[in-house]
Amino acid sequence: GYINKVKEYMLKEFRDAEKKNATWMQALCTFKQYGVDEVSDYETVLKSISSDDLRKIASRIWKDRNKATVLLLPQK
Repeated sequence: GYINKVKEYMLKEFRDAEKKNATWMQALCTFKQYGVDEVSDYETVLKSISSDDLRKIASRIWKDRNKATVLLLPQK
């Protein structure tokens, strides 16, 4: 369905981005600053996302109706 098409597009974009130095520089900076490896398991993580996962996160985001608070913190 639609989610699989989005995942295919994201994977294609990721593979294209892997050929660029800027992608690797950003990945190295993220790893150095936060200890997060955004590259190694990208495909595995992307393929593991289900429509149910998206429903759950959307439900959490919009549980307060028209208000969403998003806070991104590095993993510890």
